[in-house]
Amino acid sequence: MDVIKKINQLGFKWVGGLSVLIVFVSLSLQAQEIDENGMEIDPIEAEIQETQIKKIEETVQEPPSEDQEKPKKIIIKSVSDLRTLEEYFDIAVIQPRLQPKSKRFQLNASGGAIINNPWFNIFGVSLRGDYQFTESLGIELAIDQYSGSAGSSATDLADNLNVQINNFVQTKSYYGLHGLWAPFYGKLTLFNNKIVPFDVFFTVGAGQSAIEGARSSSVVTYHFGAGQLFAIDRNLAFRWDIRMNQFQTESRLSSSSVNIQNVVMMVGVSYFLPTLKR
Repeated sequence: MDVIKKINQLGFKWVGGLSVLIVFVSLSLQAQEIDENGMEIDPIEAEIQETQIKKIEETVQEPPSEDQEKPKKIIIKSVSDLRTLEEYFDIAVIQPRLQPKSKRFQLNASGGAIINNPWFNIFGVSLRGDYQFTESLGIELAIDQYSGSAGSSATDLADNLNVQINNFVQTKSYYGLHGLWAPFYGKLTLFNNKIVPFDVFFTVGAGQSAIEGARSSSVVTYHFGAGQLFAIDRNLAFRWDIRMNQFQTESRLSSSSVNIQNVVMMVGVSYFLPTLKR
């Protein structure tokens, strides 16, 4: 009888221990759920994420309350009315160019002067023919004609010291081929009534200058320039630019070579082909 009791007691202990083990395993399996990628999911973290998702959905779907003020309707009739708008930094305005230049010719006529010659007052006219492959890159054919008269400094030398001023180097014309690069584009307001688009461009190239007062009548010339184009409409623009034409030659007064740098200021208009609808 004692043996049977001991067996029964031992059996109850095994059964109780097995029950505890089964409950522990079940709780462990519930605490370690597996996601679709085979990774364990922390139930607390999953509950937090679910709560956050519900808050976001409620915020998105929540209709505006009646206490909230309705946005005021603002009518913009002129540029000056833009000052009534409130600042909003998340708005990006993208507009097409008023005056596109890609694959178009630009015909420019300008007038101006060589502004750094100390002996002569030299004025000139300029013709430019440009073709732009893109909005920023193109080529330019340039033709300049100049005419000048002796300034007061040269006249004083001729009258008081009998200096032959016709031996001073003077540029008569220039023609050349330039590369054109327009990396900057922007807009400005004109008297707060009109928005004017503009381009900033640079030119570099070389050509030939016809000169007087030197041992040679023609010299190789290097060109550097910069300027702006202000669009009037889709086909017409106001253009100004400043150019430097540099060359070396031998003066009649001495056998040594002199370095001449003509700084030219030009203002004119440009017309673009083919024309676009205004």
